[in-house]
Amino acid sequence: MNEPKNGRRRLSASGFGGAYGVIDIGSNSIRLVVFEALSRTPATLFNERVQCGLGSGIEASHRLDPDAIEPSLGCLERFARTANDLGAHSLDVVATAAIREAEDGAEFVREAKRRTGLDIRIISGLEEARLSALGAASAAPGLTGVVGDLGGASLELIEVVDGVPARSSTLAIGPLRFKDVEAKAERLAAVIDREFAGAAWLASAKGRPLHLVGGTWRALARLHMAHTDYPLPIIHGHRLLRPEAEALAKLVAGLSPKTMRKVASVPKRRQEALPFGALVLGRLLARAMPSEVVFSAYGLREGLLFERLSAAERAVDPLLAGTADLSARLGRGSGYGGMLDQWLVGAFQDRAARDAILRRAACDLAELCWRDHPDFRAEHAFHQVLRAPFVGLNHAERTFLAVAAASRYRAGTARWASPVVEALLAPADERRAHALGLAMRLAGLIANGRPELLAPTRLTRTDSSELVLVLSEVPEAAMLKRLERVIEEIAELLDIKSRAVRVAGRPDAARSA
Repeated sequence: MNEPKNGRRRLSASGFGGAYGVIDIGSNSIRLVVFEALSRTPATLFNERVQCGLGSGIEASHRLDPDAIEPSLGCLERFARTANDLGAHSLDVVATAAIREAEDGAEFVREAKRRTGLDIRIISGLEEARLSALGAASAAPGLTGVVGDLGGASLELIEVVDGVPARSSTLAIGPLRFKDVEAKAERLAAVIDREFAGAAWLASAKGRPLHLVGGTWRALARLHMAHTDYPLPIIHGHRLLRPEAEALAKLVAGLSPKTMRKVASVPKRRQEALPFGALVLGRLLARAMPSEVVFSAYGLREGLLFERLSAAERAVDPLLAGTADLSARLGRGSGYGGMLDQWLVGAFQDRAARDAILRRAACDLAELCWRDHPDFRAEHAFHQVLRAPFVGLNHAERTFLAVAAASRYRAGTARWASPVVEALLAPADERRAHALGLAMRLAGLIANGRPELLAPTRLTRTDSSELVLVLSEVPEAAMLKRLERVIEEIAELLDIKSRAVRVAGRPDAARSA
């Protein structure tokens, strides 16, 4: 295969020729990620990070750390073999701050090419910022705010408006530039503030969310979750209001290395850098004055993938892409969710456009655990949805979907769900999730796993005061009572005063509940 000299291998003619990989040569680490395919929400086949520290001390020496060069080259040799073994015929290899700034960066790239055959693309700080923003926005459709990506030797800041990158700055701020954080805290604050002066546009972004990318800031989120006993330890989508973020940054920035070593919730490789990351965050909060802080697990690597997709693929909602994929693999098939959504859309009045997306996602997940033991379906559904690698939703919405999936099999909130539900879901949203789950159970009673049986029936809300199940024929007595019980439960949860089961075209067969 002929490979272009821009850090990319060519795609197959279709654009989707198997696995896709990214090798990210950062200032602190080198990472290989191999995705199952170039798609909107691909599964990850391989993800390994090796802490090499190429940019250690670069602020003073202007060269790569000599002790890190050979280990880094060896790492790249192994990663090249691994990517090939996993069928990553499409591969992006990019290098960031340390390589682009070091006097011997180009020499390192030439040697890596000689030993591995990899074409390494050295990207500028502004390109790095753009790709990080694309990655974050790919996981949050319509993202508007500021994306901050803190690496080992640089901080990329970029404004995003409705998912589109706009103004940006790359700043010479990173823990590898200043190893002795504790002794230089005052000087560091002054240096950081001087760097921020080059991003004056931050002031006009006041009041918008700040989306944080990078391992150091993800470690900060993990620490906050452990400190507050947060019930859902998923970093992506974790949110803090600005006062909470300010308090956290101030607390962690003041911790000594000795204290950090005692913090079990923070990985050892992040303990030394975390106070620095907290210091940077505190100064950034003071400049940008965001409404809230949102932690993102998506960044540069996902931005590279997203950029390779067609315009049609990029336009797909990532949550619905993820739920459809899970439904195809574990549920009743890819068509069931759409048919179920059409069946019950008339019964649920959307308060906002977001309600329609969540309802469709819930319908995709309705039959996720139909193969499980009946006694455990509800619990399995709840935890599987709660912990699924979905993006494009916040933690409250994730909990909503988990409650709906569980209610498909079991009424009410069980003990195993209560801590998360009580902490993250408003009572009105919990009732709506239960009602949606019961409606999906109602469909299951009618269809028995065959969605085509839903076609001659429908669940509808005739006006603000009546919920009606319309059937094509009168069911036998026991089934009719069962259907009526579920209809009554749904109506109570939605605060609908009357309900009925009717047979289409036969008013005489109508039966009020």
